[in-house]
Amino acid sequence: MSWFSHSGKIDDLDELSNKANALIRAGKWDEAEKACQKLREQFPEELDADDRQAQLYQAQKNYVKALPYAQAALEKARHDPAKFAPELVEELAEQVGFLKKAAGA
Repeated sequence: MSWFSHSGKIDDLDELSNKANALIRAGKWDEAEKACQKLREQFPEELDADDRQAQLYQAQKNYVKALPYAQAALEKARHDPAKFAPELVEELAEQVGFLKKAAGA
């Protein structure tokens, strides 16, 4: 893969991830769900795909649904330590801990 195509993929990922985040923050649940679904379809291997879905369900206070997505995001971060900062891994672990308690897991 060339640098340009890779760069374009990252730009697309960032754009879609940021869009999903903005929709979640705005409380536009249906639109956010569609953006998260598109993110998971186009970038299933990326942490953002799981993390945004977890954030959507967490914002809706559906902690049971959020938990598996948050756990998947954490696993991806832990399996690629060269790609993700330790601080991000710690944040994701804290999110999983919160969701476990909130979900009664």
